[in-house]
Amino acid sequence: MDRIRDLRLDGLKYVLICLVVLCHLMQGCRYDGSFFQAFYSVVYSFHMPLFVLLSGFFFHANTYKKVHFSNKKLIEPFIVWHFFVLFFYETLIVHQYDFKRYFIFEPSPLWYLISLIFWRWMTYCLDKAMGIKEMEFAWGGCPRTQFQKNGSSKMAEKVANIARNCVETNGNDAKVCLDSDTLHPKIPPMEFSDSLGGGKKLLLVILSVIISNLAFCLINDIDGCYFSLMRTFQFFPFFVLGHCITQRQMVLFQKKPIVLTLFALSVISIVLISHYAGPEYNAILFSKYGIKELQNILGTDFAATFWIRFTCFLMSLSLCLFLLSIFRCSHWVSNNGISTLFILCTHVLLYYVVRQISSIIITFTIAILTITVLTWLAKQKVSHWLLYPFSSFLSFLIK
Repeated sequence: MDRIRDLRLDGLKYVLICLVVLCHLMQGCRYDGSFFQAFYSVVYSFHMPLFVLLSGFFFHANTYKKVHFSNKKLIEPFIVWHFFVLFFYETLIVHQYDFKRYFIFEPSPLWYLISLIFWRWMTYCLDKAMGIKEMEFAWGGCPRTQFQKNGSSKMAEKVANIARNCVETNGNDAKVCLDSDTLHPKIPPMEFSDSLGGGKKLLLVILSVIISNLAFCLINDIDGCYFSLMRTFQFFPFFVLGHCITQRQMVLFQKKPIVLTLFALSVISIVLISHYAGPEYNAILFSKYGIKELQNILGTDFAATFWIRFTCFLMSLSLCLFLLSIFRCSHWVSNNGISTLFILCTHVLLYYVVRQISSIIITFTIAILTITVLTWLAKQKVSHWLLYPFSSFLSFLIK
């Protein structure tokens, strides 16, 4: 039985991509006033880390072919919306060509796509190296066989019946999933199964943090924006953490004591981020600098820079987990979760121009209109042609 998809997470992805568009388009006025400066820094501290964490949670490929297939679907949108849009920008706007710009993802919102390809391969290789296998999950993160071993086959059957009823009620749409608010109280707590490789997954998360920090400290002689190298390593722990979280643990995050703890940590984090908000703090959040560059920006020594960045990582993590635990949304919002790739790619059309506008009112208005139009356009048939123009044209010719 596959993981039962939580509708909340699709809605959260949509909200996060809207924040991505908003922050990208308001870059020209992000430091106009203390409020917008604080708002920008607080949002930046969680919107990409949480988006990456969710990407890891939805990554289930456990064979070479599956990983290759999932990554292949990103290549065409990446080529079209990074290389072609950048070419037209240089031709029509700046009238200046720089070949290196195509491989230095700064500025470019599509660094995420190439990093996502790397994260999937890195995680797949680490899974194989550590012997972590993809399990058949039932609700709560426990495999079906574990229900039977514990004499809980009735519970497994109950979960399956609930899933079938949900599908019968809502139709056979593949996006339809169980509503966590309805189901969580009905399913009693379960002991975490050793067969899930919980210890190995914890080790995998720790290993990803070590790899991230080693890259942060050692990659200094080359531009970290080449092929999104530095961001790939610095966001890697969030992807691995999402990959290792089970649905049972998603339920645990919503328990009152955990929510209150995460709330307290998040309040402290928001206060600190708002206090230190500004270009120097954002340099940490952008995750594109090695430790030597960050030392020069912050004016601190090696050890202080390392611990400042690690503290920022922990604050981002607390905000991510808190939002993960409290987020609720309507079905309309969750249904737009499938639009994230389209919105991410197509907003690049305006990004290179609007980011230079310094008026808050104008950029905010453009951002809202952009999100509205792209959300509507993502549900139209033309969206597939815009994301995959070459393959769509070939399919049209074959027909």
